[in-house]
Amino acid sequence: MKRTLCALTVLALVPAALRAEGTGSGASFLSLDAGAGAVAMGGAVVSHGGAVGGVFWNPGGLGWLRGTEITMAHSEYGQSIRHEILAAAYGTDRLALAVSVRGLFLGGLEERIVPSAVPLSSFSAVGLAPAVSAARSFGRRCAAGATIRYLHQSIGADRASAVAGDVGVSVISGIRGLRAGAALANVGSGIKFAAVSSPLPARLQAGASYVLPGDALLFSGDMVVPFRGQPPFGRLGAEGVIRERVRLRAGYKGGLAAAGGLAGLTGGLGVRVRGYDVEYAVASHGALGPAHHFSLSFRPGRPSPGDRGEGIIAAELQRRARITAETFYQQGLAQARSDKQEEALASFDLALIWDPAYGDAARASVETRAAINERDAGRHLASGLADYRAGKPIDAIAKFSRALEINPDHPVAREWLAKVSDALFTVRPTGGEPGDSTAVLVDRRLRAGAAALSAKDYARAIGEWSDALALDPNHAQPRAWIEMTRALQRREVEEAIQQADRLAAQGRWSAALAQANRALSLDPGNDDVLAKRQDITTAMRELSGAYARNGIGLYDRGSYGQAEVELKMALSLDKDNKAAAEYLAQAVSRLANARKRDAGDLYLKGISAYTKEEYEQALFYWQRVLVIDPGHANARRNIERAREKLKIMGR
Repeated sequence: MKRTLCALTVLALVPAALRAEGTGSGASFLSLDAGAGAVAMGGAVVSHGGAVGGVFWNPGGLGWLRGTEITMAHSEYGQSIRHEILAAAYGTDRLALAVSVRGLFLGGLEERIVPSAVPLSSFSAVGLAPAVSAARSFGRRCAAGATIRYLHQSIGADRASAVAGDVGVSVISGIRGLRAGAALANVGSGIKFAAVSSPLPARLQAGASYVLPGDALLFSGDMVVPFRGQPPFGRLGAEGVIRERVRLRAGYKGGLAAAGGLAGLTGGLGVRVRGYDVEYAVASHGALGPAHHFSLSFRPGRPSPGDRGEGIIAAELQRRARITAETFYQQGLAQARSDKQEEALASFDLALIWDPAYGDAARASVETRAAINERDAGRHLASGLADYRAGKPIDAIAKFSRALEINPDHPVAREWLAKVSDALFTVRPTGGEPGDSTAVLVDRRLRAGAAALSAKDYARAIGEWSDALALDPNHAQPRAWIEMTRALQRREVEEAIQQADRLAAQGRWSAALAQANRALSLDPGNDDVLAKRQDITTAMRELSGAYARNGIGLYDRGSYGQAEVELKMALSLDKDNKAAAEYLAQAVSRLANARKRDAGDLYLKGISAYTKEEYEQALFYWQRVLVIDPGHANARRNIERAREKLKIMGR
């Protein structure tokens, strides 16, 4: 029992910091500062993110992590006290997860009942706290998370355990560079050794940080309110960045005046090398002497700071992309309020192209698309009902089928399609009874034609009904249906040709060809449609030549990435362009040394092409980005959006 009390006293007094945060609390090592970078800033990091910041300071900050981060940290206090940390985290746009463990190790403790030269025995004390954390961002301004940890302490042969948790939020303000955060830490059951029971060092902490323009200097401040009768105290920190590689830090942790000397002052240095962060910090604990802290962090795929210009370009691109996305999103909201649904959908789409992780724009896009589909399906249904009442069952079937194309689950459109289709067969052939073989054949042809009409295969519908009419020339209905279907076919072919002409006038030749092919599928063998398609094909061949010449010029100037895109466009317009194929093969072979700056340039060109509705060209640009930078998440998402557009256009 005496040995346990002795060890508990040592544990509680590990650093002077604990005097301010809960002397007499159980598992006091939970209050030790984690990570050399955080220690160097006086612990004023509640508003920061990353693996260490998210797991040990504020789980809400973990929600901003994208990718993988692994951190190891070691701290040396007086009396050979060691504090060890290991954390690994992985974050995506939807969820961030982390696992971690921290441990406090004291060895060579001597047991004495009264003063003596020789101790009764020696023993060690250990505190361990494995934990799991989860967090996610909600939109582009707020993230929240939680941590749950299992506590285990041993003092000699005595053991104790408990469960604790943290919850926190992190906020990115509308003021550039300003962030805030708050966390409730170490809340849980108390921990009991033998007959000694102690509460956990629970506390509420909140803070803010501000990065000056240029990201070269950061200031932060926190306020901590312990729950166990200790007075509140503050923490201050600053960080300066030199050439994006070296980070100088200094800070002050309040509440340590009783420790004397320079207690509370902190400082440190961080160096980034090839994706690794190596950090050192020293913190004064007054009479207990200084504590030394070391950290090593690694984030696979993090850009090297060696090229400062590329880092600045990437950061500026991201900032402008977010501003542009926000502009399009607000424009879309205004258009939606004015019942301009198509314009709103286009605005939300452009917001997502600039910032694919923009959750609010994604939700608005889905909701607006659903509203447009519901409206259009309703319009086609109403028009079909009007046609049916006007004695135009063929037009009605086409309208109901169109409503089901937009919304396959529309129950009213499906019901009316079945009802009108069945109504087509109320008149039997005049040549015999319903059981006659001729009547059976005619009925089969009529129904096959109706099915083809529902699938918008007008040529087949006309063919089936013509066969029915040949079997029973006196049957009045097929003749009328054929005329109605031909009129419907002519209207839709004319609409497709007009659309092809409009697209061709805009220079959107691939889309124009898609419309010409659609017209041809509606009326195979139509000489006018065949001529229109030939005109478009000839224009595309000429355009392919222009792309090829531009691509060859770019290749000769050494711009192989852009040359590849131009040459691919040439081949997409004319697969028989041999010059484009030859130079494309050479351009691809020379792209091994492409840099991420090339990827940024190609990414912007893809956005430019997309806004002009040149989806194939945008697709090529973004595919090239992924070759240079396979981890470019925005390019990957935008590729999917471009493919969706091409699918809608039938390409």
